Amino acid sequence: MILGKLLVTGIVAGLMVVSMPQWALTQEVANENQPLPSVPVSPSSEKSPDVRELQIAEQTLRKALEKSEADKADLEKRLTDFAAREQQVRDESAKLAAEKDAIEKSCPKPAPATVKAATKQKKKKTVHKWWTSERRASDNLTAGDGSAQKTARLKKTGKKKKKVGKTKKKAASAKKACAGPVVSLADIKKALSGKRNLAGKNLSGLNLTGMALVGADLKGACLAKTNLERADLAEANLERADLSGANLRMTSLRLANINAAKLDGAKLDNAIWIDSRICLDGSVGGCKDVIP
Repeated sequence: MILGKLLVTGIVAGLMVVSMPQWALTQEVANENQPLPSVPVSPSSEKSPDVRELQIAEQTLRKALEKSEADKADLEKRLTDFAAREQQVRDESAKLAAEKDAIEKSCPKPAPATVKAATKQKKKKTVHKWWTSERRASDNLTAGDGSAQKTARLKKTGKKKKKVGKTKKKAASAKKACAGPVVSLADIKKALSGKRNLAGKNLSGLNLTGMALVGADLKGACLAKTNLERADLAEANLERADLSGANLRMTSLRLANINAAKLDGAKLDNAIWIDSRICLDGSVGGCKDVIP
């Protein structure tokens, strides 16, 4: 039964293929002979990234070449201008040299003046010699001349005074500026670390630049010609202290006791005075805070 059914279906399929119309077959053959439709491709999709980079590099090189050619032309123009200017300067210098030579030739040269060297005549020194006078006296004695004998005796017995060099002696009353030995810096630092008592000490000629002497007792101390630039002498006791010729530039003397202190020749440029005034430049021997 099953085999019979299969045979029947195969026969029916064959008949359907045979009975297909002729126009369908011709249509299929015509479709096969026609060309396939072309798909449009955009120009951006045709160029790959490598081609684009090559084009950019080529454009950059072309621009650099054009710029270098322009720079070269500019440089050549400058060189030609410089050469022309140099030639012009040379021509002008040659022209000036020729004019100078012509002027020198046209002007007559002055004759060299003959300067005679002045010869100094040496004067002969007349020296009185005792032997010549004695000989003349003896000749006069033999001749019997009494007046000549008298003059010869006077010349023979005459004595010359010796010149004695006198040196000026210093007055015995002259005293030194400061009495006593000069205190060393080590002793000063030791005193400042303690009671800060330097009363009556000899500190003359020392370099105490920038030293902190706040509240130090310098009563009657000798600070002549001492360098106290930028030192701090605030509230220090400088009563009867000798500060003559000292360098007190930019020194602080705020609230310091300077009663009877000697400030002759002391330089107080830009120093802080006892009442907090700033001394002007040129303050010598005192504080000047007003422009004259």
